[in-house]
Amino acid sequence: MAITSERVRRFAAEHLGKLLPDGFDGRFFLAGGSFKSLIHGKPPNDLDLWPASANDRTLLLDALRSQGSIVLESGHFNTILKNPFIPYRVEVTRKCPHSIEESVADFDIQLACIAAEYSKGMVVGAYIHSGVANCISCKEVRVVSRLCPMRYSLRTLERLTRYGEELGFRVCEQSRRRVWDIYTAASEEERQDLL
Repeated sequence: MAITSERVRRFAAEHLGKLLPDGFDGRFFLAGGSFKSLIHGKPPNDLDLWPASANDRTLLLDALRSQGSIVLESGHFNTILKNPFIPYRVEVTRKCPHSIEESVADFDIQLACIAAEYSKGMVVGAYIHSGVANCISCKEVRVVSRLCPMRYSLRTLERLTRYGEELGFRVCEQSRRRVWDIYTAASEEERQDLL
């Protein structure tokens, strides 16, 4: 089944409605792997929320806590929360993109480049990477054309494999090779730093 803007908005409204039943007056983006649920039909493992500003981040964390979520961990990149009324974790990033496109700009996997925009209590937009439909029709996991820095190459290789296993898709061999080439082009010292 095709992933359309309408399906992305409905999915986001359903899950964010459970997470924030009293709403939220700020702006953020739901982006990334949770939208795999639109392909395999299983509940998401987590929801990745990208606040549009530092102020939105503060207000979002306050709203999540006041509506039942508990902070499990707060790190350099994100804050992880769990709400007892939903079966998945919530990750609120520290990075604050200004647009829906910017929320997925650094993603490595085409199928992860899906996002919904939430603003003032409702889902107001959706973004789907141009390669998503082709990945689904070919049942193949691919990297984006602009790839991550070498320091993330092993993580990207792991994510390619995991996405393939979770969706029952094959991993594009050209994508795997491109990421591996980035890793092997690094010096031995740089590669050791990753391990």
